[in-house]
Amino acid sequence: MYEKLYMSVLAEAPNEEIFSKIPVWVEEAQGKTVDEMRRLFAGVAEQFHDLLRRTPDPDKAMTIEHPKCGRLDTHFSGILQHDLLQSINCRSRWD
Repeated sequence: MYEKLYMSVLAEAPNEEIFSKIPVWVEEAQGKTVDEMRRLFAGVAEQFHDLLRRTPDPDKAMTIEHPKCGRLDTHFSGILQHDLLQSINCRSRWD
Protein backbone atom coordinates (compact mmCIF):
# COMPACT_ATOMS: atom_id res chain seq x y z
CA MET A 1 0.00 0.00 0.00
CA TYR A 2 2.74 2.47 0.92
CA GLU A 3 4.50 2.00 -2.38
CA LYS A 4 1.31 2.91 -4.24
CA LEU A 5 0.86 5.96 -2.02
CA TYR A 6 4.42 7.18 -2.69
CA MET A 7 4.05 6.50 -6.40
CA SER A 8 0.83 8.54 -6.46
CA VAL A 9 2.58 11.41 -4.67
CA LEU A 10 5.45 11.26 -7.17
CA ALA A 11 2.95 11.25 -10.03
CA GLU A 12 1.44 14.40 -8.46
CA ALA A 13 -2.01 12.86 -8.15
CA PRO A 14 -4.48 15.08 -6.26
CA ASN A 15 -4.89 14.31 -2.55
CA GLU A 16 -8.57 13.50 -3.04
CA GLU A 17 -7.65 10.80 -5.55
CA ILE A 18 -4.93 9.35 -3.31
CA PHE A 19 -7.03 9.36 -0.13
CA SER A 20 -9.97 7.71 -1.87
CA LYS A 21 -7.73 4.84 -3.06
CA ILE A 22 -6.16 4.03 0.32
CA PRO A 23 -9.00 1.73 1.49
CA VAL A 24 -8.85 -0.11 -1.85
CA TRP A 25 -5.07 -0.59 -1.55
CA VAL A 26 -5.41 -1.85 2.05
CA GLU A 27 -8.12 -4.32 1.07
CA GLU A 28 -6.09 -5.46 -1.93
CA ALA A 29 -3.26 -6.59 0.37
CA GLN A 30 -5.42 -8.24 3.04
CA GLY A 31 -5.10 -12.00 3.43
CA LYS A 32 -2.63 -12.46 0.59
CA THR A 33 -0.15 -15.29 0.51
CA VAL A 34 3.55 -14.54 0.17
CA ASP A 35 3.42 -15.39 -3.55
CA GLU A 36 0.40 -13.13 -4.06
CA MET A 37 2.21 -10.29 -2.27
CA ARG A 38 5.24 -10.82 -4.48
CA ARG A 39 3.01 -10.44 -7.54
CA LEU A 40 1.50 -7.25 -6.11
CA PHE A 41 4.97 -5.81 -5.48
CA ALA A 42 6.14 -6.84 -8.96
CA GLY A 43 3.21 -4.94 -10.46
CA VAL A 44 3.97 -1.85 -8.40
CA ALA A 45 7.66 -2.09 -9.35
CA GLU A 46 6.70 -2.04 -13.04
CA GLN A 47 4.49 0.99 -12.43
CA PHE A 48 7.46 2.73 -10.74
CA HIS A 49 9.64 1.93 -13.77
CA ASP A 50 7.01 3.45 -16.05
CA LEU A 51 6.83 6.57 -13.89
CA LEU A 52 10.62 6.93 -13.93
CA ARG A 53 10.71 6.55 -17.72
CA ARG A 54 8.11 9.34 -18.00
CA THR A 55 10.04 11.66 -15.67
CA PRO A 56 12.78 13.42 -17.66
CA ASP A 57 14.12 15.40 -14.69
CA PRO A 58 14.34 13.37 -11.47
CA ASP A 59 15.42 16.50 -9.59
CA LYS A 60 12.40 18.56 -10.62
CA ALA A 61 10.94 20.70 -7.88
CA MET A 62 7.54 19.76 -6.55
CA THR A 63 5.24 20.87 -3.78
CA ILE A 64 3.30 18.37 -1.72
CA GLU A 65 0.30 19.61 0.21
CA HIS A 66 -1.20 17.53 2.99
CA PRO A 67 -4.39 18.63 4.74
CA LYS A 68 -2.97 17.98 8.24
CA CYS A 69 0.80 18.22 7.78
CA GLY A 70 0.88 21.30 5.59
CA ARG A 71 3.02 22.13 2.59
CA LEU A 72 6.39 20.65 1.68
CA ASP A 73 8.58 22.06 -1.08
CA THR A 74 10.85 19.24 -2.20
CA HIS A 75 12.17 17.41 -5.25
CA PHE A 76 10.98 14.28 -7.05
CA SER A 77 14.29 12.57 -6.22
CA GLY A 78 13.93 13.37 -2.50
CA ILE A 79 10.54 11.65 -2.31
CA LEU A 80 11.85 8.74 -4.39
CA GLN A 81 14.85 8.29 -2.07
CA HIS A 82 12.57 8.37 0.96
CA ASP A 83 10.48 5.55 -0.52
CA LEU A 84 13.56 3.50 -1.41
CA LEU A 85 14.99 3.91 2.09
CA GLN A 86 11.66 2.86 3.60
CA SER A 87 11.64 -0.26 1.40
CA ILE A 88 15.23 -1.13 2.31
CA ASN A 89 14.52 -0.66 6.02
CA CYS A 90 11.45 -2.91 5.79
CA ARG A 91 13.30 -5.59 3.86
CA SER A 92 16.23 -5.63 6.29
CA ARG A 93 13.82 -6.44 9.14
CA TRP A 94 12.63 -9.54 7.29
CA ASP A 95 15.94 -10.83 5.89
